[in-house]
Amino acid sequence: MHPMARKKAAGWAHQYLRPFIKSFKPVKLRKNEFVAVELEIHDVIGKGDWDVSNKWPWIKWFEDTLVEMRKLPDDCVRYVRDSGRIIFYEIADAKDKKLVFNVYKMHR
Repeated sequence: MHPMARKKAAGWAHQYLRPFIKSFKPVKLRKNEFVAVELEIHDVIGKGDWDVSNKWPWIKWFEDTLVEMRKLPDDCVRYVRDSGRIIFYEIADAKDKKLVFNVYKMHR
């Protein structure tokens, strides 16, 4: 993907995600606490097969938007230690499509 196209896609995704993230409380971490982020995709399978792993940009855009909105100090390894897990749930009706981002604390 061309860098300008990637930037445009990321800008669109950040704008799309902001209203959903707005009500989140900022993440407060103690010593040896870190953040884990995973994505659930609830969708119909449809006409073609696609790779779940191709949806990884959504996690990156979500994390970047959390940082942009000051809900997370940064998305570097000082704070985020588990990221990129994507789980697909097949649904019967397209009206029930959704993305669910799970953010939780982990201890090390």
